Amino acid sequence: PFACDDSPIPAPAPTPTVPNPNPNPTPPFPTPTLPAPTPTVPAPTPDDDDNGNECSDSPFEFVFRGEFVNCAWVEGEGFCSNAKLSEMCPFTCGTCDECADSRSRFEFEDPESGRTIVRKCRYVARNDEERCGIPGISDTCRDTCGSC
Repeated sequence: PFACDDSPIPAPAPTPTVPNPNPNPTPPFPTPTLPAPTPTVPAPTPDDDDNGNECSDSPFEFVFRGEFVNCAWVEGEGFCSNAKLSEMCPFTCGTCDECADSRSRFEFEDPESGRTIVRKCRYVARNDEERCGIPGISDTCRDTCGSC
């Protein structure tokens, strides 16, 4: 480059470099910190009774005071002291060592017809070899099905 009078323009003087005393400079913004992992609480799992049999709550809804309820409701309402309810929910209510059929009416799908039906364990007992094989029945009619 030349000035208007055709004389060369002097180049700017080089900027001296100063060594950086901190080889790992911090960024101009804060480094995000990840939240600590939230511990997970394992879901309740079936327990064994004193005889080594697996103990689970009935997976079915059942009738209590004219309404269909389930074991989550029993636990939430604190009704484990009710014998009929603790029979349906032995794991939740801590009654696995009591081998009993539920006395409540419960709702399940009949595999033959595909319809939802409401029955008691005495219905299962009339054909226990076949009906105890219906998923959930052996958790509901524990004595009849030999599950305890």
